[in-house]
Amino acid sequence: MSQLLVGAGGWAYFQVPGTDSLEAYSQAFDLVELNSSYYHLPSISSASEWRKRVRDEFRFSVRCPRILVDHYGLNLLPGARLLIERLEEVCEKLEAEVMTILIGAGSPIKESELAARVRDFLGTFSSGGTAVSLEFRGMRPSGEVFDLMKESGAIHSVDLSNSEPRYEGRVLYSRLFGKGEENIYEFDDRELKEIEKRRRLQPRNSRRVSLPFTGYGCTGTRDESNHLSRKDTSPR
Repeated sequence: MSQLLVGAGGWAYFQVPGTDSLEAYSQAFDLVELNSSYYHLPSISSASEWRKRVRDEFRFSVRCPRILVDHYGLNLLPGARLLIERLEEVCEKLEAEVMTILIGAGSPIKESELAARVRDFLGTFSSGGTAVSLEFRGMRPSGEVFDLMKESGAIHSVDLSNSEPRYEGRVLYSRLFGKGEENIYEFDDRELKEIEKRRRLQPRNSRRVSLPFTGYGCTGTRDESNHLSRKDTSPR
């Protein structure tokens, strides 16, 4: 049986009068993807404070700072190593389950270098129980890259509304964008049922399924989470 966690990207827009946004958000959802870390990492003190403001069962996921890919190309230069150390600390303070790296078609990493860069990063990053997730956009990594990821315990992150992971991981992590321009999209009932169907067809060994809806505000996300089973009890 897999536990299903549903949430969104960020909590600042979850406004409840007289209530702290994060605390209110954590009562309505199971997880949040820290979208802002893609642009700049929070302070260690902020991460520690955020963890204290939510219930024990609530889960954070963290996005890898884009500078590590777009500037350093996952090359472990001194500046990148310092940033990775801070990233590890943030993940540790948040008790983050997943840290996602986005590698797009515009990445400075050459196709011939991708496997080596991924291997080096996965061999370097270490933050307690935080699993590394890799998401590829506009590119098709080689089988060698996926083999490295699988062997190291990394997760292949996909948008489950239009694709499926290359292999089974201990966590099924799907960042749901849909079909809208500039990540603005609201899934209809048919699409949500298709997502649920694909989720149930995944191998049974994934102990947790995390579905952050990333394309719009929390109000729509909460409505849509009601279409998804919180626990999967069907035969696998």
